[in-house]
Amino acid sequence: MTAAVDDPRQVVEGELGAKYAGAGWWGSLYRAPQRRRWYRLIPVEEVSGEQRAELLAWQTRPRRPDLVPVVREERGEQRQFGDRWFQIVSYETDADRSLGDALDDPEPAYRLACVAATLRAFPGWRDGIGPGLIALPADVVLAGHRPLLLPLPAWGPPSLGELFAAPERLAHLAPEAARGLPPGGRDPGLYALAVAALRCFESLPDGDPERLIQRAACARVFDGQRGHGRLPVWMRRVGQVRAAQDELTGFTGLRAAGTGGAEPGRPADLRGTGREGSGGLARPRGAGAGGAEPGWLADVLDAARHSMDPVTTVRTLREAGEPHRALGLAHAALVDRPDYDLLLLAAAIARQDLRKPLEALSLLERAALADPERVEAYEEQLSVVGGLSSAGRVRLSGATDDSIDSFAGRLRATATAAFDRLPPGRRLDHAHEMASCLIGLGELTAANAFVHEWLHDGRTLMWWRFDLMIDYAETFLGLGRLDAAGQISEQVRAGLKKVRENGQMARDKIHRHGVRLADFDLTLLAARDGETRS
Repeated sequence: MTAAVDDPRQVVEGELGAKYAGAGWWGSLYRAPQRRRWYRLIPVEEVSGEQRAELLAWQTRPRRPDLVPVVREERGEQRQFGDRWFQIVSYETDADRSLGDALDDPEPAYRLACVAATLRAFPGWRDGIGPGLIALPADVVLAGHRPLLLPLPAWGPPSLGELFAAPERLAHLAPEAARGLPPGGRDPGLYALAVAALRCFESLPDGDPERLIQRAACARVFDGQRGHGRLPVWMRRVGQVRAAQDELTGFTGLRAAGTGGAEPGRPADLRGTGREGSGGLARPRGAGAGGAEPGWLADVLDAARHSMDPVTTVRTLREAGEPHRALGLAHAALVDRPDYDLLLLAAAIARQDLRKPLEALSLLERAALADPERVEAYEEQLSVVGGLSSAGRVRLSGATDDSIDSFAGRLRATATAAFDRLPPGRRLDHAHEMASCLIGLGELTAANAFVHEWLHDGRTLMWWRFDLMIDYAETFLGLGRLDAAGQISEQVRAGLKKVRENGQMARDKIHRHGVRLADFDLTLLAARDGETRS
């Protein structure tokens, strides 16, 4: 004798050679993509003779590209598994995921993308099957990014026993159906997909079927408790995300079907929310909360999905003149995921918009740790340290000499580490920034040796590197070697004249180096005057 198996699903999986995929609106779904098959098992007592005839007729219907073909089951349309008989509907597709699998995905943007695509496909499915179509997430398979429906005739809701057998069916049951009322102005199929969309934002609450049907009848399937939220904290602050969730909540509310207005306390459209990001999409003219079109709901989800990219949303806030909110949102997003590009953007906002170079350095260090192979953070670190020290030796208001020296030492260590981490082929391009850091930090002897090294290619002096040449002159000036500083200045002047005459350098670069040389000559002249007076 065969040993008894407690789980009926295991019996079906073993005998059918397929894996359980979830509860459909009618029956349970199993997948065997390696055999290009999905199966729907419906208890035979739930299917009448007329309905069985409809299922057989589907095997010969013309195929539609948006519906998975129904094919003949070679081992019989009815089979016994364990102690129950089932009507088997066999589908031909190599899809290996359902919308239900997508809803379980940890990436919120992917969940929304799949539901939005399903909403756009829904009108075509409804045209092919008829009014009254309702599809649960397991009834939809994903062929790449394209949703396809595992079709059934539009039979309406299953029996009460079948509804209670799968709590997920109760969760997608429209409040009117749960209360025994006609649908009113709200499409039950669209309602079910709106619930699926809300599952991108919140988890279905646990509870017995009796409690769940009470919540469905009151349009309160989702309890809104913090522990059931599925979005990172930062994402809940984004205007488009909040607006999309509110819109879906309004559409699935009690009043949506009867009055066309959103339920109390919920916005009826997606105009501005006062949170991070702009508002959203205006509702189509004449459409109340219960009359929303599937395509428009899909647009709402897409707007929320695009705003789930923290780099895009932070950049949008920055461009809108909200650098403080942009940086705050970036910090909140970085708690969940230290994204390199977001760290670079946050550092740029801190330095350029908010004049917080030390915060920028901290963010850049995190970026360097997040992806040591990328060079942008090292380049920015050199630029920030150079900017901090560009006015001369670092001074901190009210700080002691020891703290100043300690801070300067940390800046030098940061700059040196950033320069050393650059690929060898990129270091010459950033030698001027490193030299500026050393000069600004008062490390003149080290700066002189550093510039001497990078100005020479073997025994050849690269006189055309005017940025480094002027750095070289500045080190001699700082060390009190005024004659050497003057000689370098003359070499730079002659070099600029040469490249101006032969056109080997862009005029704007020549002008920039010329201005810097003029400033240096004034400083050198002042130093010589002071030496003469002394």
